[in-house]
Amino acid sequence: MLISHFVEGVAEEFESLAELGGEELVAAVRRLSAASSSVLATQLLGALNEVVAEFNARDTATTLELRLAGDDVSLVPSDDREPAGEASGELSARIALRLPEDLKARIESLASKSNVSTNAWIVRTLHHATERPVSTPRTGNYLRGTGRS
Repeated sequence: MLISHFVEGVAEEFESLAELGGEELVAAVRRLSAASSSVLATQLLGALNEVVAEFNARDTATTLELRLAGDDVSLVPSDDREPAGEASGELSARIALRLPEDLKARIESLASKSNVSTNAWIVRTLHHATERPVSTPRTGNYLRGTGRS
């Protein structure tokens, strides 16, 4: 879904209401809508993020991911709440890991936001990282990211 459609819809509704007050009010509402469109889009994304967090806090096998590509937002279900071994209690291997305090704090914060333990978050993240195919190194100049016109 495109966030801009919702933002434009809100702007149109406000303009319709402003017509009751005359052309001067319509012009002011148009200026306000243009100035506040990014704030409204951010608030909509925040609301969607809260919905995803509440859904993922439930004890179900499916989780949701909120993916953003430019203006396009999608909710993607995932059936891998627990990596292999974690659900069946097979976690027996240990690794002593030293890391900077700020990284540890960020990991704990992300785990808390995901409503899982720090250990579960690390295991899940490492599981996903090791499931991805290894990419071949690129040579020369290349661009990466998203663009907007």
